[in-house]
Amino acid sequence: MSRIISTDTHIVEPPDIYENGMPSHLVSRAPNMRKVENSDGKVSDAWFLGDQQVVTLGAVTQAGRRFEDPSELDFVEVWEDVREGAYKPDAMLEELAMDGVWGAVVQPSQGLFWYHLEDTEILSGICHAYNNWLVDFVSSHPDRLKGTAMLNVDNPREAAKELERCVDLGIETAFIPVAPLADQPYRDPIYDPLWDAANETGAVL
Repeated sequence: MSRIISTDTHIVEPPDIYENGMPSHLVSRAPNMRKVENSDGKVSDAWFLGDQQVVTLGAVTQAGRRFEDPSELDFVEVWEDVREGAYKPDAMLEELAMDGVWGAVVQPSQGLFWYHLEDTEILSGICHAYNNWLVDFVSSHPDRLKGTAMLNVDNPREAAKELERCVDLGIETAFIPVAPLADQPYRDPIYDPLWDAANETGAVL
C-alpha cells in the first residue's frame, strides 16, 4: 500500500517555545508573544524581541483561509484560535489524515522570520530552543513525523555542532539560509575541519 507523505508541513510555534528552550543566559532576551491592538481596534498576538514588535502571529496562520475568502486575510490572529494540529503531534496526524496524508516532514513557521536577526547569539539560541521542542514533537510518532532542524550558519563550525546534536537526538533533516554571511561562506577554509586537519599534518588539499 502506498503512503502519501507531506514534505512541507509547518508547525506554529507555541508562545513559550523560546523562553522554555533557550540557554539560561539568553532567556531574558528570548522572543515572547504579546497582545497588540491595531488601528481598527482588533486584538492579535505578536512576537516581540524586547520592546520591538517583529511580526504578528497571523503572518504564519493564514494558509487555509486564502481558499475561503482572500479579502478576509488581515493577519490578525490570537493564539487561542490556532488549531491544535499546528502544534500538537496527535492533532496534526489527525488533520493530515483528513487529506489522505500518512506522515510529514515538519518545519518551522515563525522560525523563518528570525533569520533576519543581526544578533547571531540570539539566533543561535532560537535555533537551539526550536530544535529542543521539535525533538519532543516528533518523538511521539517517529515513524510518521520527521523533524527539520533550524541551524544558524553565521559560524559554520558551530552550525555543524548543532547539526550533530540534532542528529543524535533523532532529527532527520535540517535547513540553512541560501545566503551565508558575505565574509563567511560555507566553504571558507577557516571553518573547514578538513582544511584544519591538512594544515596540522602539512598536507595539501
